[in-house]
Amino acid sequence: MNLYYVGQLDEAKAISRTDKTSGVVTSSTQIIITFEGKDKDGYLVKSTENIQLDINELGKMQQAKGKYIAFPYQVINAKSGTYVFPSSELGLQVFDKHPFDTKK
Repeated sequence: MNLYYVGQLDEAKAISRTDKTSGVVTSSTQIIITFEGKDKDGYLVKSTENIQLDINELGKMQQAKGKYIAFPYQVINAKSGTYVFPSSELGLQVFDKHPFDTKK
């Protein structure tokens, strides 16, 4: 099963990590997405997600800051539990406004 985390892209930055054993430095893109909505009683609900992407996505993600994105996840149910991880099969979607906003 696939699902999307939908929210506003707050930040996109390059981060580096050094492997302590080999000394090899790897770079990636970190994005911060914030979901904001209301629950059934009208109370504010916020959730922030930090996601690591390939370093080649940095330019695209920096241009999308302030826009809304839908980030794909894949859900697998197994005997040992349920696992959720970023989906490499589906693409990230970028929107100028919240895709579920029904206000006119």
